[in-house]
Amino acid sequence: MARVYDIISRLENGNQKPVVKIDADHEFKINNSKAAAFRIMALADDENVKEDERLEGIIKIGLGKEAFDYIESLDLTMTSYTLIINAIMAAIADVELEEIEEEAKKGRKKPRK
Repeated sequence: MARVYDIISRLENGNQKPVVKIDADHEFKINNSKAAAFRIMALADDENVKEDERLEGIIKIGLGKEAFDYIESLDLTMTSYTLIINAIMAAIADVELEEIEEEAKKGRKKPRK
């Protein structure tokens, strides 16, 4: 008899969108679809894109324009923007936020070429 791999529950759980809570009144679903993930990875790797455009693009793709506009209205620090970006990247990679933050720290310690 052929094997049967029942992945229904895994697919159902995997299709639930992760959420990032910006404050007590605002939470946004993170677009962790394959298309969004590839767009974000391409944007992150594009050396011709300015850093501010890269950050804005990742937030717009990951959270949507409404979330981006709200986040912009908060006049956040760069550290806060980095936290939001890391949350998006963690959702796309399906890992804990702390894991992404550790990877970012390792990347900052490497000497620049």
